Amino acid sequence: MTPPLQFVAHPGAGRGAFARVWPAMATALAAADLEHEVLLTTRPNEAADLAREAARSGARLVVAVGGDGTLHEVVNGLLTADLPAEARPALGLVPAGRGSDYARGLQLPREAPAIVARLAACL
Repeated sequence: MTPPLQFVAHPGAGRGAFARVWPAMATALAAADLEHEVLLTTRPNEAADLAREAARSGARLVVAVGGDGTLHEVVNGLLTADLPAEARPALGLVPAGRGSDYARGLQLPREAPAIVARLAACL
C-alpha cells in the first residue's frame, strides 16, 4: 500500500543539498509519526515519472525535494497522471536547490519542523 506522503527528491539538486536537508527532515517526520516514502531520481526527467506514479497509486501529498527544476518536473508529473483534478494529490515543496525561487517567493519555511507541520496539515 502506498503511504499517503511521497517525497520525490533529486539528490544532486543544489550541489547535493538533499544530503544536507534530509537528515533534519527525517528526524522531524519521525517525531511527527508521518508515514512516508522517499523516491530518489537517478536520471533526468525521472521526477515527473515518479510523481505521476505516486499520484496513480493513491498518494495524498507529493512533495518535491530539490530546487525549482525538481519542482517543475513533479508538477508536470502530477498534471499528466490521467486523473480527475479532485483525485490528484496535493503538492508540497522542501527547498533544497541553489536558488529555490518558488520557495522564497511563496515564503515557505526552511526549517524541517515547520515544513513537516505544514505537510501534516495537508494530510
